[in-house]
Amino acid sequence: MRFDINVKITKLIWINLDINKYLIIVGFFDGRVYGVQINQTNDSIIQQSLYKYESTPDRMNVSLIQEFKRTEKEINFVIAKSYYLIIVTVDNDGKLLRQKYIEFAGFLISGLTLINNNQLLISTQDSKMYLVTSTESDLITESINHEMKASKVNFLGLAHAPSSATFVNVTSPNVLYDHLVNREPSTVYFFNFKGDEWDHWKVLNKKGITLGDHWDCLESIRIRASRDPTPEQILPAIPEDVESLSTHELRIVMWLTLITEVMKNKKLIKKIDNFVGEISEAQPLIFVHSATEFMIKIAKKTLLSNELKLCIHFLRLYMEVFLAGEDESTDKNSAVRQAKNALRATAKLNLIEEEYCNLCGEMVTDLPWNKPTCPKGHQLPRCAITLLQITCLKYRNCPNCGRIFHPLLDNEFGDVKCLYCDIPAIYDNRIVSVGDEVEKNYRNLSLRPLSELENSKMLESENALTEKRAKKRKTNNGDTFTLIVNKNDETITETWQEF
Repeated sequence: MRFDINVKITKLIWINLDINKYLIIVGFFDGRVYGVQINQTNDSIIQQSLYKYESTPDRMNVSLIQEFKRTEKEINFVIAKSYYLIIVTVDNDGKLLRQKYIEFAGFLISGLTLINNNQLLISTQDSKMYLVTSTESDLITESINHEMKASKVNFLGLAHAPSSATFVNVTSPNVLYDHLVNREPSTVYFFNFKGDEWDHWKVLNKKGITLGDHWDCLESIRIRASRDPTPEQILPAIPEDVESLSTHELRIVMWLTLITEVMKNKKLIKKIDNFVGEISEAQPLIFVHSATEFMIKIAKKTLLSNELKLCIHFLRLYMEVFLAGEDESTDKNSAVRQAKNALRATAKLNLIEEEYCNLCGEMVTDLPWNKPTCPKGHQLPRCAITLLQITCLKYRNCPNCGRIFHPLLDNEFGDVKCLYCDIPAIYDNRIVSVGDEVEKNYRNLSLRPLSELENSKMLESENALTEKRAKKRKTNNGDTFTLIVNKNDETITETWQEF
């Protein structure tokens, strides 16, 4: 794909219009902005149309292009050029419908982030911030007062957390420093706006959200509480009745309890990977909610592996112990109902009830969530969901709390998440080649290149041929002689004697 101009491309974004139909927005160094509509057919890509949204070279570099808002009939994307902000509206084929411009006084736009479908946050290089609201016919700007250090620094960029409640600003000195004498690194500021829409606790308690996308709200509460001399006034109140809470609310209660304990005792908790819940009453309830969902899902399968059979046996044991500690007054408790439903769903399964140590083969008779060792003393790390032993290198772990997860979960879930933190569990990147695809699709850089290997083999064959020829020229009878030269006055005689 070639354009009719020889100008450097500075920005590019990819927009999906439809199935196998795409729009590429291209920004150039001289200020022009083009749109390329392409279609994908089989294994080829065909260019359908070329749209020129900004066809006049105004010598202002396109520094940012970002999709802004999308409806059923329209797509909006925002363009930043020097101190100009442009919002372009196109239809579902990429054809230009309208444009809206706004100019900011002062230096160029250095940062931009989306707040919602109608608002943008802009920062300029001279330490100014603006809130831009998009209406049907115009763009409205509002200057934002902030307490961030503004003298002798440049604002370099903006970003926001997935919750859209916490923002990040990067600053750097606006003059050159001798870093050998005076170190002046860039500074990262975290901030949020005033108002209920950006209040971290209220955002965290909205319905339909997940903790995985709102960890910044919980962390902001923790930081503000740690800096306040009376943290109990900053930390929200923890409800006493946790049995009626949802899984998301139980996670919040568990982590707030942990934060409160750390603030009260002034001592960090090094290990929080236990199962039964010494941290909070919410922890075992979270495990019950997650484990029962897993049990009901596995019960619908027609064929179970031996690992799944043993896993369901462990989880049934846990549910029986959990229900034994509840009385009849808790029948309305959602965790109790789910535990009973999971036991009924897995009652007719043919399970494996004997467990052996993966390291020594000794039978393990203790409950898997109570004792992490076998009778011979081998440490047996357990999966946070299945309670199975993990003695292999290929396993996932939560980067936040450190809990580990069995590799069989990869076959049951599209995305394995920590049941307590609600964030994806990942493989340890320090372990090389934990998956078969690594060995197949990637080169092993510790091996010698093939060209050097072939040259080495050729050199070895030449050396072997030379040695073979040299051996043929040598006497191979195994006897060694010495030559003695006798010099008389008239003649010289030779005598061969065995050495």
